[in-house]
Amino acid sequence: MIARAAKNAPPPRAPRPLRPEDVADLEIAIELNLETDGLSDVERAFLPPGESHNDGDFIAIRNALIVKWRAKPREYLSATAAADMFKNKFINLAHGVHRYLTMFGYINYGVMRTASKFEEFAEKKGTSQKMSVVVIGAGISGLAAAKHLKNLGHRVVVLESSERLGGRVDTRDDKDVKKVWADLGGSILSGSNGNPLCVVARQLGIKPHIIQPECPLYDRNGDTVDSEVDEMVEKNFNKILEDMSFFRVAMDRQIANASSLGRELEKRINVELEKLPMETRNAAKDVHNWHIANLEFANASQAKELSLMQWDQDDAYDFTGNHVVVPGGNVRFIDALSKDLRVWYRHRVTSITDAQSLGGKGVIVHCGREVDIIADCVLVTVPLGVLKRGVISFIPELPHRKLQAIENINFGVLNKVILVFEKRFWDEKCDTFGFVQSHTRDRGRYFLIYSHNKGDENVILALCAGEAAIEVESREDDEVVEDLLAHLRCAFPKADVGKPVASHVTRWGKDENTFGAYSSCSTRATGDDYEEMSEPVGNIHFSGEATTRHYPATMHGAWITGMREAGRIAMKSDITSPIDKLTDITVAINNLQGTTYKKEPAPPAPATTEPVETGGEENNAQDANKKE
Repeated sequence: MIARAAKNAPPPRAPRPLRPEDVADLEIAIELNLETDGLSDVERAFLPPGESHNDGDFIAIRNALIVKWRAKPREYLSATAAADMFKNKFINLAHGVHRYLTMFGYINYGVMRTASKFEEFAEKKGTSQKMSVVVIGAGISGLAAAKHLKNLGHRVVVLESSERLGGRVDTRDDKDVKKVWADLGGSILSGSNGNPLCVVARQLGIKPHIIQPECPLYDRNGDTVDSEVDEMVEKNFNKILEDMSFFRVAMDRQIANASSLGRELEKRINVELEKLPMETRNAAKDVHNWHIANLEFANASQAKELSLMQWDQDDAYDFTGNHVVVPGGNVRFIDALSKDLRVWYRHRVTSITDAQSLGGKGVIVHCGREVDIIADCVLVTVPLGVLKRGVISFIPELPHRKLQAIENINFGVLNKVILVFEKRFWDEKCDTFGFVQSHTRDRGRYFLIYSHNKGDENVILALCAGEAAIEVESREDDEVVEDLLAHLRCAFPKADVGKPVASHVTRWGKDENTFGAYSSCSTRATGDDYEEMSEPVGNIHFSGEATTRHYPATMHGAWITGMREAGRIAMKSDITSPIDKLTDITVAINNLQGTTYKKEPAPPAPATTEPVETGGEENNAQDANKKE
C-alpha cells in the first residue's frame, strides 16, 4: 500500500544544511527536471505515516538513490540495499522513496540482469491484488510501460495494429546488402546526459555514436556554400530568434500564442536581406531558408503553422550532452523491451468503453466486432495522428477539454529518403551534409543528409521537412530517388555516383498506423494542451510524445510518459480495493454462435487469417495469427 501521512503526525523537522554530496547529487535531479525546492504531490504520497521528515530529507535520499542506481544500471537496486545507505531514522523514508522511484521508472527500469528482484513488488498473500492492463500500441512508449508494469507484477497484454513492433521506431535492413541498416522513423537520441534511453543503451552494452557538428552545405548547382555567408546567416538567424523571444513577451499573450512564428520570422529575415549587397542577397536568402527548414524538421511542421509564443516552450527541459545514434538502429531497444511480453499483432482497436463510468468494472477494448478484451485499465499509446482521425472512439466520449487538446496540438510530417550504395563517395569525416534550395517551397528538400553509418555501411538518409515532407508523399519512389541522385551528382561531380543498390522513401503522413511523425505547438496550442493530453480519464490512461509538455517530439519523451503512466497505474492498484478489481484479462470472442469468454487466453485470431511474420521477436505473441 502507498504510505500516506497520518492526521496527527508530528510537525516536520527544521531543514538540515546541504552537504557536498547533496550538491553533487542535485545535478542529476536538475537534469531530470525533478523538483528541488519541495515535493510534488505524487512524491508526498510516499512519505511514511507517523514520521516527521522535511522535504529536504526525501529529496536528498531520492537524488542519492538515482545516482547510486545509474552507476550500475544493469543491477536491480533493492529497497533493503537502498535503506542500508542511510541512518536508521531514515529507513522507512528510504523504503518509501525507493518505492516511488521504482514505480515511476527513475530507477530499476529497462533491461536488467536481475529483474527477478522485483519480487518485492509481487503480489503477497493478504495484500491488494495487482491490476490487469491492456496497452494499445507496441511503440517505444507502450513497450516501456508494458515491461515495467509486468516487472511490477501486473498482468499485461499489448495490442498492435500492424505486423511489426516499434511504431514510429522503425529500423530496416536490406537482406541483399549485409550490415546495412537505417532508422526510417525516430533515430536521434537528443541529449545524452540524463536521457533514459542512453541508460538502456548502457544496459545493452551499446556505445552510441556521437553525431559530429560539421555540416557542409551545397547549393543546387553543387557548389559549397560560401563559409562567410554561412557564418553570417547563422549568426543573424539566431539573433532574429533571440529578438523575437523578447518581442513576443511584450505582446498580449493570447495574440502571441495565435501568431505565426514562420510569418514573423520571414518578415524579419526580409528586412535583414534588404541590408545586404545584391550579390550576396540570394545566397543569404537560401541559407536563411535552410535554417527555417531545420526548425521545421525539429517540429515536423511548416513554420507558418507554429505558435510564435509556444513553439519552443519545451526548450528549457532539454537534456544536456551530445546528440547520438545507436549503431544497428533503435530496433535494438524494441527487441530488448519486447522480450517475454505478450504482444498480439494485427489487433486494431476501434473503440474503448470505460465500464466503470457506466456502473461496471474496468474497461472494454473493442477490436472490431469480433474481439472484446476486458481488463482493469487501458493505456492508449497510439500516435496523436490516430486520435485526430477518430480511428478509436471512446464510450463515454472523452471530456471536451481532452478533445480540444487533441485538436489544438499539431501533428505534422517528416519524411526520409534512404539510399544504399556499393561504395562511399562522400566525406567519411562528416556525419551530415545538406542542400540549400533556391525556392522557398523546396527549402526542406534534402536540406539535411545523415551519413553516420561507418565501415561497410554506405547508406545516407536524406530528410524532407516542411512543405517538402508533404510533397514527397505524392511522388513515385523512382522519381524521388532520381531527384536526390541529381543533387548528389552535382555536389560530388568527380565521384562515381551510380545507382543505389537499395532505396526506400517513407510516407509517414499516409501510414494508417501513424498519420504523421510527431507533435508541435500550433497557433491554437499551448503547453497546457500537452498537460491535458497526459491526464487519465477514469481507467483510460494516455502516454506518448504528445502527452508531455517537457519532452514532446522525442523518443525519450515517449519512454518517460510510458514510465509515468506505469507509475500512475501502480499507484491506482495500491489504493483500489480488491473488490473493485478484475485482475484477470478476459477476452470475449463474438461470432454467430454467441459470445465466448476466456481468461488469460492465447491471442485471439485477428480479422484476417493470413500468416503474420513476427521477424523472430522473442515474445509470447509469435503465434498471434493462430485461432483459439
